[in-house]
Amino acid sequence: MEPMDIDKQQVEKAVSALQLLIKKTKPDTDFLDNPEKILLQFTFKKVPQLKNKTIKLNLPNGVATDSQFVSLFVKDLDRKSREHEDTVFHYKELLSRHNIQEISEIIPLKALKTMYKPYEAKRNLSNSFNLHLTDERIAHLLPSLLGKHFYGRKRHPVQVNLTVKDLKKEINRALNNSRCVISGRGSSCTAYVAHSKQTVVQITENVMSAAQQIAQSIPGGAANIRSFHIKTEKSVSLPVYASLDSAKDVKLPKVEKKREMIEPEEVTTVMKGKVRVFPTGEVHIVTEESEMKRKRKLEKIGQTTRLKVKRRKPDGPKVKATASRKGQKASLTVLQKSGETLKKQKKVAQTKSKTLTSKTAKTGKTKDKA
Repeated sequence: MEPMDIDKQQVEKAVSALQLLIKKTKPDTDFLDNPEKILLQFTFKKVPQLKNKTIKLNLPNGVATDSQFVSLFVKDLDRKSREHEDTVFHYKELLSRHNIQEISEIIPLKALKTMYKPYEAKRNLSNSFNLHLTDERIAHLLPSLLGKHFYGRKRHPVQVNLTVKDLKKEINRALNNSRCVISGRGSSCTAYVAHSKQTVVQITENVMSAAQQIAQSIPGGAANIRSFHIKTEKSVSLPVYASLDSAKDVKLPKVEKKREMIEPEEVTTVMKGKVRVFPTGEVHIVTEESEMKRKRKLEKIGQTTRLKVKRRKPDGPKVKATASRKGQKASLTVLQKSGETLKKQKKVAQTKSKTLTSKTAKTGKTKDKA
């Protein structure tokens, strides 16, 4: 694919203006001096038919900070045991051997299934950490365990390989690089590419690199990009790139949509109840009675579809339908004739029965006179 034609001087001007804006709007009571995230916002000409596609962004300057909190989801050592303290101790030793101190908390799968099973616990877990890492061996199990608070808010855990020899390099790669999630629901997306404590040159390099990688990874390529802007989480967006070409020239591949089954999640505010959260934002409370009624309805629908409709056999001789119209007409005429002959036979039988009844009645009268 062709690279994006972005003016580097325009990016530097926008970055310097954004840094001045951050300094002016920063409150005097902020004693912690936490860095603000700098986001790269881009819009599509045509919205791609994707669902939660993750684009990995390899940035030249790392975005990791000392003040961030990172969690790590790991695999259970013993599946039969109910306790997970041995698993936490094992992975803490593994990280200390490789001199890794950036991980704030280790969470095994059993802890997710027990401690973080309620609805509120998952929400608090999502908000408590800046970044979530996971062992790539259990990544396919997390969507059903974490739910909408992670995947609905584009807080997907980053996969890491915990079996590699150079584990520190693997963890640093996940912490310093970024990623962009394309939901396919709207024409705008954002990616975390830098922070306010970096220099203008470092931020510019990250923005240029991220823009090129995004343009090469999305459906339609660079021709499907309408604009690029940079901003913080609370500031206005500053333009970096804009395209005035028509969206008719963009060609997107067709993707078959698969219907997702929404499973209910547990909630503590309702006794013996669960909550089903839909992608539109609607929340339905699911009780045992409503779930039983739903299952009965599904069973009835399944039974009705299984019933076979018994068709009445046509009277007269059977004629096989042919592919040609002449054969079809011939078969119809034979069926019509057979039906007509049966009607005639019925009429003849009725007339015979009437004549017999009349004769018997006459003979009975003559005997009475005699």
